[in-house]
Amino acid sequence: EKDIKISDMDNMLIVEPRKLCLKLVNYLLNSNTTSDEFILLDKNQDFLNRKQIVVIDNILNFSLNSKNIITKLYALIESEVYTNPDIFKEYQTKVISLNNLLYNCLNEFNFDLTFDREINLSSFLKIINLKIEERDNKLIDKLLNIIEFYSQIPREYCLCFFRVLDFFEDHEILEIIKYLKYKKPKQNRHQMA
Repeated sequence: EKDIKISDMDNMLIVEPRKLCLKLVNYLLNSNTTSDEFILLDKNQDFLNRKQIVVIDNILNFSLNSKNIITKLYALIESEVYTNPDIFKEYQTKVISLNNLLYNCLNEFNFDLTFDREINLSSFLKIINLKIEERDNKLIDKLLNIIEFYSQIPREYCLCFFRVLDFFEDHEILEIIKYLKYKKPKQNRHQMA
């Protein structure tokens, strides 16, 4: 019953004993697991809810365009638009303009047509197939993009990368640590590697 000590960088945890690491990952991946072996707390000593924990157990196959990520991205963009009155007003004006254009075009048909005049932003983003560009060929860029994405989300997340450091050279690990230190004070997030 020992606490796992975290280095001077409190947004990164490296679990070395393989057996303990496997137990932790199993605990995090299995949402129906009930155990008091692991209790994860944030810096304020508040319990981390399982919904706040993101486990990335295969960085090679991780996609920033998964349904879960895209849903978070759309919510982030909606929040940005709806909380900025100028942008929201302009969006509404453009939707009205588009509706009028379409309505005028539809009047040319000899049968009645109807359409939904309200285009919510989430639906619009789906229509235009908005996605995160994933062209990075380097694995380190992919990892930094994952960290960057979650640092933009207003809700706190604990990122748990399983065996990710095995893929990087020492100088890249130092770059990752430097990036985590940079993101921590700015966004007050929790990351573990």
